[in-house]
Amino acid sequence: MQIYCFHFLHLMMKQRILTGIVLVLAMICVFLLSGTWLYIAFCTALSLVGTWEMLSCTGNLKIKLLYVPSLVISALCPVLAHFVGIELLPVLMVALLFYLL
Repeated sequence: MQIYCFHFLHLMMKQRILTGIVLVLAMICVFLLSGTWLYIAFCTALSLVGTWEMLSCTGNLKIKLLYVPSLVISALCPVLAHFVGIELLPVLMVALLFYLL
C-alpha cells in the first residue's frame, strides 16, 4: 500500500513539474510577443477561461442572463484595453454591474 501511494504521489509531482515547465515556456513566448495580436488573443483566452471557471465554481453556468454577458465582457476587455485604451474598462465594468442588478 505504501509503495502504491509513493508511486501515485511521484506521478502527481511529475505532472505538476511538467505543467509548470510548459506554462513558463508559454509565458516567455507570450512576453516576447507582447504588443501583437497573439498576445491579445492569449489574454482574451485566459480571461475567458478564468471567467468560465469562476462561473462554474459558483454554479452560475445555468443562468444564461448571467454567464453570457460575463463571457462577452471578459472577451472584450483585453481587446478594448489594447485598441481603445485602459480608461474605458471602468465604464464597461459599471455597465456590467448595473446589468447584473
